[in-house]
Amino acid sequence: MNMRHVEEDAAMRETLFLKKKLRLSEGQSQEVYVINKSFRRELDETVKGLIADTLHTNRHDEMLEQAVDKLRYSKNKMLKNVLSEKQWEIYERKQHAVENRFQLLDPDL
Repeated sequence: MNMRHVEEDAAMRETLFLKKKLRLSEGQSQEVYVINKSFRRELDETVKGLIADTLHTNRHDEMLEQAVDKLRYSKNKMLKNVLSEKQWEIYERKQHAVENRFQLLDPDL
């Protein structure tokens, strides 16, 4: 499976999840899919570039985390423009719950 299909599949899975959890309309679902697909493509390109550029540096993990945070911020900003206020509140709660689970798995986060 090539990377484009992996990105599209990941974007579709996330969109279907959000459609169910946030009760997105068809129009919202389409917009969210475009945002998710763009995010996945940019994420893949960013990760590939950082791995090539920083693999042998001490700051690799830090730089990768900063780049992902920047992409996620941009994605969330776009999503906020698509979602209703109530949908956004639910989305934010779910995002915080996921972050908390990761922190439980890795206390250094």
